[in-house]
Amino acid sequence: MIKAVITDVDGVMVGKQEGINFPLPHDEVIDALHRVFKSGVPVILCTAKFHPAIDDIIAKAKLNNPHITDGGALVINPFGNKKIIKEYAIENSVIEDYLEKDEVYSEVFSADNYYIRKDSDPDFIKKRLKLLQKKPIYLDNLTEIIGKVPLIKMISLANDESEKIKIDAQLKHLGNRVNSIWSQHPYLGPRRICIITAPGVSKGNAVLEIADYLGIALDDILGIGDQPSDWSFMELCGHVATIGDSKELQDLAASRDSHYIGKSVDDNSLIDVFGHYELI
Repeated sequence: MIKAVITDVDGVMVGKQEGINFPLPHDEVIDALHRVFKSGVPVILCTAKFHPAIDDIIAKAKLNNPHITDGGALVINPFGNKKIIKEYAIENSVIEDYLEKDEVYSEVFSADNYYIRKDSDPDFIKKRLKLLQKKPIYLDNLTEIIGKVPLIKMISLANDESEKIKIDAQLKHLGNRVNSIWSQHPYLGPRRICIITAPGVSKGNAVLEIADYLGIALDDILGIGDQPSDWSFMELCGHVATIGDSKELQDLAASRDSHYIGKSVDDNSLIDVFGHYELI
């Protein structure tokens, strides 16, 4: 019996069809999320985005339970009396060290805001606004915010392989002072996204914290994702399901007795997952 659902957001319930499944999921998916929650099964959104980008989903589906944001750096329940349940900041010296060598487009995040350089490409910022659902705070230099608020995440975007090499070199310089993963978003096209958090921070560790917080055994949790990087939290769950065409993730999921291979986010396949596991 499934007692909780932990699901990625982008590529699982949010696609790139504006007004249909972007920036919010399709209305039928929102309804399905609420129906699962209303049945007594917590639905935990698990994303690398910061919480303002998913607050509308949480509100519309009325998901009054903890959620994982910022790649595991923040566990939050916007409806709860204790809004922030867990928060992990990156050391200020580490952020300064990274930004001093930054040669690509980057953003830094606190729990509630994100910061970008004033000279950033305005056309690209328009896309980020649609994706993150909140205006950034513009700075002449990103180092200006260091020490003023806890910073829990940095993001650098690579437009091509040469920029990815530059970011990887910066990360190698930092060594074990940060945790990082590479990801992509359907709305941002071929750009690669590097998500940087404090050491030990990950979606997987946040899932362990959520399970303990809710008092639910991992074997009774359904984990849903669309990219191989999602396996870091899905593999902890007793039941797994995939959305999309990642053969690597599908093969990982198929190694489990309780698994489901869904279709595309554009097919609202999350509803099929819920149906397969008799959650709706």
